[in-house]
Amino acid sequence: MNYGFIHYKDNIYTKVISLNEVEKLFLIHSFAKYKGELFGASNDENGKVLLSTPYLKLAKKYGFERTDKYLS
Repeated sequence: MNYGFIHYKDNIYTKVISLNEVEKLFLIHSFAKYKGELFGASNDENGKVLLSTPYLKLAKKYGFERTDKYLS
């Protein structure tokens, strides 16, 4: 907070900066292994882990529900 960050929610803080202030930029993709298969993983607002895959056959195998046009 002393450096200009604004509390967004939970443990998330934000700060708008100019591009020339950025030294390095990282993008992290989380994965989880479920029943021996690797899936994309993220957290929902209720603290649950959401698994995703672009492979329809794999999604059907484990009974996943389609959430958008490209992911199940």
